[in-house]
Amino acid sequence: MRLLIDAEHSHLQPAVRLISLALMRRYNAGAEATVTNTYQCYLRHTENDLDEDLTLARQLRFNLGCKLVRGAYMEYERNKSSKEGTKTILVQRCAI
Repeated sequence: MRLLIDAEHSHLQPAVRLISLALMRRYNAGAEATVTNTYQCYLRHTENDLDEDLTLARQLRFNLGCKLVRGAYMEYERNKSSKEGTKTILVQRCAI
């Protein structure tokens, strides 16, 4: 059985990421990734998050389960930034 954790709105990502990493540490010690987290390519912090998670997985010796997506919630994030008058968290292009 595999567990694929889907990406959600950016304000939920820190908690989703933490839970995903905890599950990966516990269940991804074998040859394959049983638990996989989704990384939203269009968010500014994704490249840094992915780099940190890869480093953590190497240090703690578990396989990082990773799925990259390009923009399921882009319109929501644009509208949220516009409504709140905050700087957008979106990148112009996915660099990963």
